[in-house]
Amino acid sequence: MDYIFDVYWGGNLVGEITNLSQDMWYMSGDWCRFETAETARFEQLLHNFDMKRFQQDPVGNSVKVILSETAQPDKKIFCLVFYLKEKEIELRQIVAEEALNLFFPDR
Repeated sequence: MDYIFDVYWGGNLVGEITNLSQDMWYMSGDWCRFETAETARFEQLLHNFDMKRFQQDPVGNSVKVILSETAQPDKKIFCLVFYLKEKEIELRQIVAEEALNLFFPDR
């Protein structure tokens, strides 16, 4: 069974990820965009992502998303997105309590 994860950015559902693979805290999968204005803004933000700015201020310059498995919507995975190209997306899962408090204080 292939799991499908809804992707929430800024409280908005912007797409889905399928074929999610994970190596430690790094994840990648197939991106399926939704046709919304929020999705367009999300993708534009990722196309303009500047790793140098992120390194200077990770909290302020990160693209934060919450993944929710469609079969278990109460289970949330908190991630930073680093790469989006066409149908491929790469993320870094945030698991440490201290990091969750920094990146997702209102979770």
